[in-house]
Amino acid sequence: MLKSFFEEKLYVRVGVNQFEIDNLSTGKSTIVTAADPFTTRRLLVGEFSSAESQLRDGIRRAQKPGLFRRSPAVVIHPLDMIEDGLCQVESRLFMELAAGAGAHRFVLWTGSRLSPRQALEKLDQV
Repeated sequence: MLKSFFEEKLYVRVGVNQFEIDNLSTGKSTIVTAADPFTTRRLLVGEFSSAESQLRDGIRRAQKPGLFRRSPAVVIHPLDMIEDGLCQVESRLFMELAAGAGAHRFVLWTGSRLSPRQALEKLDQV
């Protein structure tokens, strides 16, 4: 209970070479446009290392400033290039992307865009 009170919760939308990050705890938002493209012709995240470092930077910018940064809980939502759904490899990629960028808990969502309240509900289900 106490842990969830101090936990920062983020909603990360992944587009072509872009992350949109909303801090559901503070209302702060940031957009990270890739300096090094991570989207390839066939995959939304084809260059994993580039995407991971840019997502890590975006998460830092979306979090509250302070001496200690907490590992956030994240809803990660791919928006593009998922017309036929995600295969197991792509699902694993997004989970590894969130974990590698610092998330300690994450949910992969592939439906329509979520409101902040809906994103919080998804995190509370995990």
